[in-house]
Amino acid sequence: MLIHYKHLTDTSKSTTKAHNTDAGFDLYANEKVVLNPLATIGTGLAIKIPSGYVGLVCSRSGLAARGIFVMNAPGIIDAGYTGETKIILGTIGSMTVIEQGDKIAQLLIQPVHDVHLLRGDNMVCGLS
Repeated sequence: MLIHYKHLTDTSKSTTKAHNTDAGFDLYANEKVVLNPLATIGTGLAIKIPSGYVGLVCSRSGLAARGIFVMNAPGIIDAGYTGETKIILGTIGSMTVIEQGDKIAQLLIQPVHDVHLLRGDNMVCGLS
């Protein structure tokens, strides 16, 4: 599968994998920000998630071990979203500076099923 993305700024860094066997793609900060205790950080990338898939933005274990994590983990990038990928990072530690070019999160691409909900007021499902 190919996932298309584009740089929205001259300073944005391409998403990468450290190893071909890695599950996630590294996402990088495209700006310097201070987490005190949270901030939204632009990546400078627009990522086109294919129909039938979702992008899950997850914390990096190395940052999480230092108390820095994706606030709404996993963040959701739906197939219809075409804007800049932004990451909401928070810290439970002291004020933290994120530098431009720092790895800040990882992106997993996962299939999703086409699910529809059907209201059934008289169905037996264990709900009271």
